[in-house]
Amino acid sequence: MRVLPPLLVGFGLLAPVAATAHPHVWVDGTLTAHLTPQTMIDSVTVEWVFDDAYSAYTLEGRDRNRNGRYEPKELHDLIDGAMDRLVEWRYFTDIRDSQNTRATFAHARDAIASVKDGKLVFTFTLPLATPVAAQGATLRLYDPSFYMDVAPAEQDPVRFDPAGRCQATFHPPPPMQESMLMSESMFRQEVTPETEASIGLAYAASLSVECTP
Repeated sequence: MRVLPPLLVGFGLLAPVAATAHPHVWVDGTLTAHLTPQTMIDSVTVEWVFDDAYSAYTLEGRDRNRNGRYEPKELHDLIDGAMDRLVEWRYFTDIRDSQNTRATFAHARDAIASVKDGKLVFTFTLPLATPVAAQGATLRLYDPSFYMDVAPAEQDPVRFDPAGRCQATFHPPPPMQESMLMSESMFRQEVTPETEASIGLAYAASLSVECTP
């Protein structure tokens, strides 16, 4: 039985995670990589757009003043609780340099919860503890436990600020059936924040970065 990430308890999802679990929440993610003049990534702004069902579940009863819209004060506890729980899970964000060394983050800042087209949206910025050269970097978004399917959005999953110096190439995850045959043992592992070869990583899409000199 895999361990349910505490983040999900904060979101109100208390169901146990079965050994052959599939995602229960779907998130489309985008990254904006902020570049220094030396083309180093020194921070990333992450946006999550939750699926319709989870958004409806979470937003039910949140319009407390019944004015027909969700105000920041009605959503702030959602984003605050999530950011606290995501610290040890590295915010489900994986940035590695050309040598495959994983970056670490300072605490998230500018965290905002909002609603767009009926969907719950989280936006937050992650400063890198040490900037990473954008050239040859690899970017991923994933939940190590695979309880949440956090994946790059289909359109414009990565942007660069400033634009024009770098571009990202999308690499899809391996087909699910093939991966299940190859890594059945991963479904039985207890996933912790320190688990490197996790099922979430095995199924994660990646984005490789190339920059002009």
